[in-house]
Amino acid sequence: MKKVLAIPAIMILIICLFNSCYSTVEKDESDSSLKTNVEWIDKESCYNRYEVKGNKVNIYCTLTFKNKSDKPAVFYLSADFADDLDLGLVTEGLLYGVNKEDGKDTLFLEAYEKKTFEYIFKGDFGGVKRKATRECPDIEIQEIKD
Repeated sequence: MKKVLAIPAIMILIICLFNSCYSTVEKDESDSSLKTNVEWIDKESCYNRYEVKGNKVNIYCTLTFKNKSDKPAVFYLSADFADDLDLGLVTEGLLYGVNKEDGKDTLFLEAYEKKTFEYIFKGDFGGVKRKATRECPDIEIQEIKD
């Protein structure tokens, strides 16, 4: 009886492993256009504070990036604030922002440059003045290619 049960269990395990590997390979191939030469250095980045102004909320972060390419990079950011959406701080889980220094939504790095930016993510206030965590949100980098 144990042998009869073991065979389907092994087959299911093999199928799951195959599907997992296939999905990973398929994702890597389909996302090749989304690969970026800009690396977010999360260990050198931090959440600073948030500020509510009327029906808007600004979330301030210090973010460090490195350009791994021999060419300059222009990019913009989005961040996952789903936990803050659940708490009611913001009305959308995905927020975009601007560089505090110049107010632009794009950032620039020279070839191989590493730089820290003061960045402000902007969103609509959800009515609750409470932040889910004091950690940096998950950052997504969208590099603007020529």
